[in-house]
Amino acid sequence: VVCPHEIYLAIHHDPEARLCGYRQTVALARVKEDLSSIRQYAQQQKALGSERFQEAIERQLARPGILGRRKKPLCGVVAKLELLT
Repeated sequence: VVCPHEIYLAIHHDPEARLCGYRQTVALARVKEDLSSIRQYAQQQKALGSERFQEAIERQLARPGILGRRKKPLCGVVAKLELLT
C-alpha cells in the first residue's frame, strides 16, 4: 500500500491545491537547476546541450565548443542590451 508522505500532506488540506503546490515546488527547483546550468555554460562560453549537440556545433563552427574571449561590444550594442534587461 502506498501512502502520501506527511510532508506532502502538509502542503495543503485540499488535494487539488496540494497537488498544485507540489508541482510549483518541483517546477521551481527545476528552473533553478536549469538556470545554474545556463550560467555555468555561459561563463565557459560553451554550447548548452547534449554531447551530440555540442559535437554538431563544433563541426559547424569548425572550432571547439569553447568560443574563447568575447570582443568588447560597441557602446550602442551595450545600450540596447541594457534596455532588454
